[in-house]
Amino acid sequence: MADVDADFFELGGHSLGAARLIDQIRDATGVAVGLPAIFAAPTVAGLAEQLDTAQGDRQLGDRQLGDSLDPVLPIRATGTGPALFCVGPAAGLSWSYRGLVDHLAPHQRIYGLQTAGLREDAGSIEQMAEELLEHVRAVQPEGPYLLLGWSVGGLVAFALATELQARGVQVNLVALLDSYPLAADAPSHQEPESFVGDEPGLAPELRERLSEVYRGSVRAARRFTPRTFRGDVLHVAASGVERPAMYSADAWQPYVSGRIERHEVACGHEEMTRPGPLAEIARWVTPAIEGRNA
Repeated sequence: MADVDADFFELGGHSLGAARLIDQIRDATGVAVGLPAIFAAPTVAGLAEQLDTAQGDRQLGDRQLGDSLDPVLPIRATGTGPALFCVGPAAGLSWSYRGLVDHLAPHQRIYGLQTAGLREDAGSIEQMAEELLEHVRAVQPEGPYLLLGWSVGGLVAFALATELQARGVQVNLVALLDSYPLAADAPSHQEPESFVGDEPGLAPELRERLSEVYRGSVRAARRFTPRTFRGDVLHVAASGVERPAMYSADAWQPYVSGRIERHEVACGHEEMTRPGPLAEIARWVTPAIEGRNA
């Protein structure tokens, strides 16, 4: 049995597992625990304390930090300097970036960016970026901006970066996690849809919603042609994946005026935000943040 002080995410908990945990807590206690409460207290002991102090409040977590399906998810909202904005993968959720809290500097603010309202079809990659841009600037009105994206989220982060530059705004970091521009006829390298929809205990309505967002995102990815980003890009590939040679960091070079800093992490595509890979990714992101903000 896990210790009551063991961290849910360090034990391998991930975004869909957190959704299942939220459902189980609601069924057992009648309290609607929002995902931000799991971020704030990811241990049995911490959650029990929050439940004890809720005193009849049936919306623990959502009341404190905002709804977990909103376009902007505060992962760590306190700190100084530019925030790191992390775009979720094809299913639209950015919950799994919570692990970065354990590896980035304690003053580093972190926000997840999600497909707005988890709509079934959020349109093109450019439209997703345009809509998220307004939310980003509501959190941080001025640059420089720090952007990170995984899978399809990398395409959205890249589109965000080029749009900000088109508006004359400084972008100090574009980090792409196993993300590649997709040709319309290319075989898909993205996470299998089973990763989205087969989590045991996940509410059927959320499962279907995530699957629809996934399908719409992959369609949008195949229609996306990036503009040129003026600067350097950090790229992290999942080395535990066999795929066509077209899926390499080199695929970004026609769209990047500077250099591409290349790294690999020993995991599958769908495992990029598990605790081990995230720890490695944070080691490469940290100097990029600090060096470009110096």
